Amino acid sequence: MRGFFREIQKTLLRLPGMGVIFAALLLNVCLLSTKVPYEMIETDALKKANAYMSVLPRGKLWEFPDRYEKALETGGWNRGLLFSENMDSEYFLIQEMKRRILQIKGYPEYLRNIQERAGQQEISIFQDTSEYTRRNLQAAARAFAPLIGRQLSFVNSDTFLNATESAVTDVLVLGVLFYLMVSMVVYEKEHGLFQILRATADGRGALIRAKLLAGAFSGILLTLLFWGVNLVIAVWRYGALNLSAPLQAVYGYDGSCLNMSIGQYLALFFLSKIAVYTVLGFLVLLLGIKARNTMKIYIGIFLAAGISMTCYAAGAYSGIHILHYMNLQFLVEVVSAYRFYFNLNFFGYPVPIIWLFWGSIICMGGVLWFLNWRVFTGKHFAADIKRGWKRREGKQRRPNVSLFSHELYKFLISGHGWVILCLLVVLQGWMYVQKSTRVYGDEYYYKQYMERMAGRLDQEKVRFLWEEQKNFKESEKLLEKKQKEYEKKKISEAELNAVMQLVSRKLEPKAAFQRVLSRAEFAERHGTPMVYEGGYLELFGYGSSGEQEDMQQAGMMVAALILLLVPYCAGEYSQGMMKLVGTQYYGRRRTLWVKGIIGLLACIVVCLIVYVPKLIYIGEVYGYAGILENAAAIPLLANGFLDGPLWAYLLTVYGLRFLAAAVTAALILAVSVNRKNTAQAVSLMMAALALPLGLHILGIRLADYISLNMFYSVNQMLNQRTPGLLILGICMLLLLLEGAALYLAETMGREG
Repeated sequence: MRGFFREIQKTLLRLPGMGVIFAALLLNVCLLSTKVPYEMIETDALKKANAYMSVLPRGKLWEFPDRYEKALETGGWNRGLLFSENMDSEYFLIQEMKRRILQIKGYPEYLRNIQERAGQQEISIFQDTSEYTRRNLQAAARAFAPLIGRQLSFVNSDTFLNATESAVTDVLVLGVLFYLMVSMVVYEKEHGLFQILRATADGRGALIRAKLLAGAFSGILLTLLFWGVNLVIAVWRYGALNLSAPLQAVYGYDGSCLNMSIGQYLALFFLSKIAVYTVLGFLVLLLGIKARNTMKIYIGIFLAAGISMTCYAAGAYSGIHILHYMNLQFLVEVVSAYRFYFNLNFFGYPVPIIWLFWGSIICMGGVLWFLNWRVFTGKHFAADIKRGWKRREGKQRRPNVSLFSHELYKFLISGHGWVILCLLVVLQGWMYVQKSTRVYGDEYYYKQYMERMAGRLDQEKVRFLWEEQKNFKESEKLLEKKQKEYEKKKISEAELNAVMQLVSRKLEPKAAFQRVLSRAEFAERHGTPMVYEGGYLELFGYGSSGEQEDMQQAGMMVAALILLLVPYCAGEYSQGMMKLVGTQYYGRRRTLWVKGIIGLLACIVVCLIVYVPKLIYIGEVYGYAGILENAAAIPLLANGFLDGPLWAYLLTVYGLRFLAAAVTAALILAVSVNRKNTAQAVSLMMAALALPLGLHILGIRLADYISLNMFYSVNQMLNQRTPGLLILGICMLLLLLEGAALYLAETMGREG
């Protein structure tokens, strides 16, 4: 057990490990505390409604929602609203409660239908179905038979659902688990400690057993911490939960065949989460043991997650259900295995997904335990980090003494940087292939009008506007005239419908034309040309997605730079290479210079991959008409402090984004040199730079004030229309860049 306690102390009880757990737990609390389950219903209203409904007798419970709704509609309710602050929310809440009560009221009929459908298969006139269908119906009847006669009561479903269903919590737990399991292996492997620790066969067995037990303990601890906090927050926000009530009383769980109470189910839920997290921890540990490079661990995890999500979606839409249920995503969700009764067809026999769930966990856990043990204790275990690819025997090659070539080889080949870049290209391509390259509705007509009106206003364009407006008025008068004739029965209903269809087609562009008139008035008042602004507004943060797409692009850019540069720099410290390189001052200075160039090239390539596809997409959909005109020609960009052509505005935005990327790369290199540990540096940078971007995407804008989000977006800073803010932002970026560069120069110079 001494080895087990050492592993726990090394991962969970050290400051970095505790810091990662605390940060993830705090983020989980913040996200759950601000979560809104229904857009139209306040959390306090749900809490009041659940408490009120839970104490009503069964007879009054069936009648209350209808009587209360009718009283509100007819004005017969003299008191104030019972739950919400406004009538719309109250109506929406009543409808939600009626759906839940309907499930409780109809549950005995639901059970009766299951038994009747199974019994009908014994009658000859119904025996035209397949053998599997009959077996499936009979299995369902046996599974639900113990529940016959059960009377359900109203329970607080919101507390239960919010305590047990949270994709964010799963992601955070898996992220922390990944960090802890990688920390058990990578540090020792990068520093060559495994060659000492694996001196004897018994030592190898004891060490891997300690690591596996530490992984299982991590799964238990994280489950109790995160999901226990979820339960506490759910009770605090939505009210108490009746743990003795049947599970089927929870809204949406009437399809479950589990004969247990809510409290018993919660115990099963926690046990299932512990088992799943433990198995996934064993998987990460196996990847860490097998990997000859830190980057291979990340690549393996990404591939496993991608394959799992692909199979999950393919199984759902293709009908091959085994792909949907036998994968990691289904196991992590847990509730999908218990919420509904479902059988898979195995050679004509129904197999419940609950059996499949636990069978998969037990088999995967056993196999992964054996593989970890076998690989770690084997004679051919790779106890160090692979320096590069082995050259084939007999192949002669002229030696390359260029430091830049060697560093570039380490960055792209040894560090598998090319894999990250390829994945980024594939991700960008997948995202933009799904987007439509056409504009529809009013925007289509508006684009046509603005292309016709492009440039300075002249007599011909003004005449066109006047004639178009006249045509719209004539169409409206025609419709009005025909409606009066129909009222006087001078024309038939068919004739009126024909006229209405004709006028409707002619009036389709009217809303877009009104926008054109407004733009023409603006152009005439300010003496500016007419420029179609659709694409520019999308690029400058005024489009339909606002700043969301800016933050998504920045998130991909930051994550890519972290995964590219941290292993490239921190790995050399952990492998001891920097001690050799730093034997001479000239070697240290030259190495720092070359690494800086590699980092700059990485910034350029990543920025091109991330930002260029959107520029191409905007050009294809909206075009860049009037790019040589002044930005003041677009109303939303007028009165700004950047007075210049649109191409200069565009260069400013993307130039500042590149500066932010360069600062990010410098910070990543500085932290990598400071920590000298790949896993720690990746975790710190993800938490400091990528996490705030994710919070903005989730709608938590507070993160923008304590992070570099504003600099990554740039539009968020420019659209404030404050010159001082822009100047201050640029100065801060330059100071951060200079500080990181000076730290790198001083640290690498001192560590010779």
